[in-house]
Amino acid sequence: MSETKYYEQTGVAMTCRSFNEYKEMFMLDDLLLNKGKILDVASGASSFVAELSKRGYDAVAVDPLYSLSLEGMNDFGSREIQIATEKIDKIKDFFVWDSYESIESHNQIRINSFEQFLESYAEEEKYFSAALPSLPFEDETFSLIVCNHFLFLSRRTAHKTPATK
Repeated sequence: MSETKYYEQTGVAMTCRSFNEYKEMFMLDDLLLNKGKILDVASGASSFVAELSKRGYDAVAVDPLYSLSLEGMNDFGSREIQIATEKIDKIKDFFVWDSYESIESHNQIRINSFEQFLESYAEEEKYFSAALPSLPFEDETFSLIVCNHFLFLSRRTAHKTPATK
């Protein structure tokens, strides 16, 4: 019988996903991105909105963590990346590394995304502190809404998400 390993998460987690990860995860293309304003929900420190903005798209993000100052976000995110990397390292043999090649490459993507996010977070009014189900936008404001993290980790209760092999 094979052993099941878990990535344990309690509380609010912070993701630091890249534009390319979003693009693959949601099968995004220019046709879809060009339809209008884009909202990233529960986006943490992902660089999706920062990279969209650099590419000329109209995008904003919401996350309860956006109540943090730049310094607070930097401290929290740096710790989160370290903690997440340590957790993944303990169960790395249960993951398929085709997309990332190695845990080191995965970690570098997180760090790069986090740095791009922080640069944007410091300069732009594109980040709103909010949480589902109550968002500070009128109906029909967005042509595309993505949620890279909320679907995978529950914010209300701690639970274990099985790692896949």
